[in-house]
Amino acid sequence: VSTQSTWDYQFWNMKEGSQPQLGMRKPKLDKRNYMFVGLSDQELIKKPGEINGEAFKLDGLKNCTIWLLDHFSQIYADNLTNCKIYIGAITSSIQLRKSSGITLSVVCQQFRCTDCIDCTLHLCVNSQPTIETSTDMVIAPYNFAYPGLDKDIIAAKVDPKQNYWRYVHDMSSEPDEVHWKLATPSEFKTVVKSVEGMEEPKFVVPIPKYYGGSQEESEEFVLEKEKTEGFLIAATKEEAQKQIDVLENAPANIVEVKKDELPFEAFQFNQEKPKVASFPATGFSDINQEEMDLFTKKESADAQRLISLREKLLEEGKKKLEKQNKGAKEFADWKESNSKEIAKKREQNIERENQIESEKKKKDSNKNSWELVMSYIDIKEGGYQGSKDV
Repeated sequence: VSTQSTWDYQFWNMKEGSQPQLGMRKPKLDKRNYMFVGLSDQELIKKPGEINGEAFKLDGLKNCTIWLLDHFSQIYADNLTNCKIYIGAITSSIQLRKSSGITLSVVCQQFRCTDCIDCTLHLCVNSQPTIETSTDMVIAPYNFAYPGLDKDIIAAKVDPKQNYWRYVHDMSSEPDEVHWKLATPSEFKTVVKSVEGMEEPKFVVPIPKYYGGSQEESEEFVLEKEKTEGFLIAATKEEAQKQIDVLENAPANIVEVKKDELPFEAFQFNQEKPKVASFPATGFSDINQEEMDLFTKKESADAQRLISLREKLLEEGKKKLEKQNKGAKEFADWKESNSKEIAKKREQNIERENQIESEKKKKDSNKNSWELVMSYIDIKEGGYQGSKDV
């Protein structure tokens, strides 16, 4: 019996809960069990414990429903079309690329999608989700539950309460175009997947009240832990109203905006000029007075906090600009000085070459003159009379 076969027997016959002995290696994984590739019109599932923290690959799937009920190290999803994907927890990141018509639910540390169209993303993510060269994207909070999700989240080391799902960082090259929006309450639906022989699923990722859950909306609608590069997003009517109140009380030289131009689903602004995304607007007519009064006492503090943050950002921008200008001036001075020095050396070289050429011409001229004179000297020795070059 080979050493490998003996080891395999020892490994697979260990008692449940025991640890491998010193010198034992983890059995080689069959990659085919850790991917769904090139399938169409199927329901695909990985049950709890089948992946157990390994990486997973989705590629070339069409019209499929995928259930990944486990925790993963990372997931790569490429070239997917019209698929519904429900995922547990990911220790690091998921990358969604070159896909369209996707509905995705995932808990992860990092999320990024590139070259995607018409996708709905239900996210619980511990950092800013990033989209790049993608359009018609709808962003919503995580909406999925299955047996053991709580254990998978712990195993993946993801904090379900630290959810930056709505703070999207758009890296697209057209900054003036709107590529994504936040889902409305009518677009938000929860999904539950049961597994035979396991406990009933329960929701462990908090759902905001605005979407029918129990999570209280944070008063801090300005994302401070992550850079938002000068713009803010309002995820609820209350937050949008806060920002509107601040804008109305702000100095005229900072912003100029009318209240009736700001739909809450797509309100965003930068440090100097507000922008309003081109999503369907519901306006503020359905906000009752009671909802508005809840924030009356905090308006002043919220406005002061936002203005202070804006002043801080402007000051940081001014310092950065001064530093850049100083560096540019130093470089320009160095370049000008260097150019003068090079020009001076070039002129000196040209003058030296001209001087050498002049001396050469003078020497050649003297030689020709001497030969011409000597050719006509009469030589009268030995009875010979004529001309001879000397």
